[in-house]
Amino acid sequence: MSTNKIILVDESEAATHPGEKSRRDRILVVDDDPLTRGQNVGMLIDQGYDAEEATDGADGWEALRDRHFDLVITDNSMAKMTGVEMIEKFRSSGMTIPVIMATGTMPHFEFARKPWLRPDVALIIPFSEDELLAAISNVLRKDHDHRGDISPDAPKTHQT
Repeated sequence: MSTNKIILVDESEAATHPGEKSRRDRILVVDDDPLTRGQNVGMLIDQGYDAEEATDGADGWEALRDRHFDLVITDNSMAKMTGVEMIEKFRSSGMTIPVIMATGTMPHFEFARKPWLRPDVALIIPFSEDELLAAISNVLRKDHDHRGDISPDAPKTHQT
């Protein structure tokens, strides 16, 4: 049984001004540490994102099969299923969701063996909230630009 906790922002708060997106980006936060997971979800909601949390890779995989997300932020070392195992499952199934891996230990060996599992951004703990927000903004902008979801008038940034 899934222990996912769904936290959605009231749709009445969604952007409604001309030129603004009509829906919020949906982000799945996968981390087995309840404090870290809760802080990240709270920060994302405060920044205007829709956020959902999963307690480990297995719960994350279940959420990804059931619902649409624009981005996954995941730890790697978790019970039941690691972040890398979850990435392998959803990429093997054809999902192309961008990933930020925020972890204490980066699985370099696994990424060297299977480069298609590499996240879009890797953050090693400790990192600041500003670093995470910048990574989220860059990854989502790159993904939206790739899909054509941003209006031509939107400002562009370059990811290094």
